[in-house]
Amino acid sequence: MKKIKFYRCSECGNILTATGEAEISCCGRKLNQLIANKCDPEHELKVEEIDDEHYISMQHEMSKEHYIAFVA
Repeated sequence: MKKIKFYRCSECGNILTATGEAEISCCGRKLNQLIANKCDPEHELKVEEIDDEHYISMQHEMSKEHYIAFVA
């Protein structure tokens, strides 16, 4: 899992993964690897276990100006 690299096409929104070095393209454009961001206290995830299931949630406004595009 530590070796997985994520790529996202800005044209179509396609999300691709690779486990090694790769040159990935989509919609005719070369994609750069996404850089992971640390979670700040304002966007901290809440994990609950209910009936042997894990529920993950967070407080977020989800407006047009401030939204989550991708979570891994």
